[in-house]
Amino acid sequence: MSTADRHADREAEAQKNYVDLRGLLINKAIASDLDLADLIRRFPAKNTHGQPWVKEWFLHAYQPRPASRTT
Repeated sequence: MSTADRHADREAEAQKNYVDLRGLLINKAIASDLDLADLIRRFPAKNTHGQPWVKEWFLHAYQPRPASRTT
């Protein structure tokens, strides 16, 4: 919810952001770097270290795994 709040001026906007972020977790069990890049474009607010808040959220929500290789 805090990530959603940081990208909203009104409560309704924060709720929509929350639903969208939560929906991503539900609908995308596996997310890619491209998904993260899309989120950063949509939710650009940064913390005091210059990192996007949504990146921190993403890294807590998803565990990094190397891409599977097909031969």
